Amino acid sequence: MSNYTIQVTWSGKNALGSTDPEKIISGADYHTEFSAIQTAINSKMDITSGTTTGQTLVNPVFNTGITGTAVLDEDNMSSNSATKIATQQSIKAYVDTTAAGTTQTLTNKSINLANNTVTGTLSQFNSAVSDATLVDLDDSQTLVNKTLTAPTINGAVGGTATSQTITTLTTSNVDGILGANTPAAVTGTTGSFSGAVTASTTPSNANHLTNKTYVDTLFAGMASRSIVTAATTANITIATALNNGDTLDGVTLSTGDLVLVKDQSTASQNGIYVVGASPARDDLFDTYDEHPGSLIVITEGTVNAENIYICTSDEGGSLDSTSITWAKVTPAATSLTNLTDVTISSPVAGQAIVHNGSTFVNGSAGVGVGLAIALGG
Repeated sequence: MSNYTIQVTWSGKNALGSTDPEKIISGADYHTEFSAIQTAINSKMDITSGTTTGQTLVNPVFNTGITGTAVLDEDNMSSNSATKIATQQSIKAYVDTTAAGTTQTLTNKSINLANNTVTGTLSQFNSAVSDATLVDLDDSQTLVNKTLTAPTINGAVGGTATSQTITTLTTSNVDGILGANTPAAVTGTTGSFSGAVTASTTPSNANHLTNKTYVDTLFAGMASRSIVTAATTANITIATALNNGDTLDGVTLSTGDLVLVKDQSTASQNGIYVVGASPARDDLFDTYDEHPGSLIVITEGTVNAENIYICTSDEGGSLDSTSITWAKVTPAATSLTNLTDVTISSPVAGQAIVHNGSTFVNGSAGVGVGLAIALGG
């Protein structure tokens, strides 16, 4: 024991001779030594009373409860001691009370909702969420700047907005919104699309969308009819003669006016042009095959006012390479030279005016004379 010191010099006695009386161990020697041992033992743990002072226990095993002034049973931990221990009951009571009565702020913490359940009312959740609002599945909600990916809309699509912009509207979008089999009607008094609307099928109903391909096919081969402001009377320099303020056949031209150019020395330059800083062919006549058979009415001009011209070129040419020729349309009235005023008295259904060889007179039903339209130079 670290606190025991030998009192009798036992090694000195061993060195004495056998006849030396000091060699003999006396009762006093035993008493002195055992007293020292007893003192040392008493300073260690007293296993009888279970009380020890100032001792360090290494790996002790406690099989029953621990008592004493160093063990505190305080539910509120009011002593706040750095050297005493708390009972299990007081620790549990303190933690339960603290956790139930305070709000804990979690920072950078994750809650695994797959293994946990978060409970509360909708109002409580909305109070807890600082930057969003939650709604019930059955509630109405206004979405602002939200993107819906492949939504299924079972009810009517409506609203009060007078103008909506829909971009990239395709057949699949319409099917998704209106229903692929029997789409509902889209109604409204105003509104617009700010992009291309794709109509991929041939219309079969009076209210169907019609695409450009269908219209182009429908009018393919039909000659164009158009009205122009003026027409040429001789070869011109197109780039400088069809500008704003220029005069052509007595007509002062304005930007945007249409002009029939029909007298070019290079006939492939003929056609319908738009007056401007850089005159160009009208978009209705910007291919060769849009010219053959076209009838053009001229509204103004000293020479060309009220004249009608027809393009006599054949289809199948190339714009700016194949000649585009125009001919004036003139009514032939020679068969009416002897027509005089005729008064028809008591007319009957089907009665006609007939020519008797010298003049026109009342004729019998079903008999008449035709009018002819001929091409002139």
